[in-house]
Amino acid sequence: EVQKKTSALSDKLNQQIKNLNLENNVKYAYIGGYVGSGYSISGCVNNTEIVYEGDGRLIGGLAGNLVNTINNSSNHAKVDAKLADYVGGLVGYTYGDEENQTYITLSSSSATVQNDSFGAGGLVGYAGYYTSSITKSWSTGDVIGGGTYTGGLVGYNTSASIYNCYTTGKVSS
Repeated sequence: EVQKKTSALSDKLNQQIKNLNLENNVKYAYIGGYVGSGYSISGCVNNTEIVYEGDGRLIGGLAGNLVNTINNSSNHAKVDAKLADYVGGLVGYTYGDEENQTYITLSSSSATVQNDSFGAGGLVGYAGYYTSSITKSWSTGDVIGGGTYTGGLVGYNTSASIYNCYTTGKVSS
């Protein structure tokens, strides 16, 4: 069951997720929700629609909350979290500290992202402090935001450098 497999990782540090392919149409899949500190995601693909009907935060196609790296990974399914803060096609919220900075490289989302609250992005909802870079990554899905800070690639960016990235989806707020 998707919920148990993804939430079981939330309390472990320095784990790595590789080659994960989710293809169920599970309501409340809530991938990661809070993936945890120290995670690296590489070569993962999500095809499972993410539907979250609560008023929480940190909802993403692959990770709700990420510290570390996402490389060569993608999300192809809708991310619908209308009442939540920080919703992204790939990751809801990225952050780090001086020793553990966050990088997203060669990753993409074709998901439609829907959020009526704060921070909706085609790739990342909120690129927080010590998010070093988003590089060679893209978003092609539409972003429908009803609140503040809505963007085709990143909804709200505090410190990430963005290199060689693009977005082609429609953005409405």
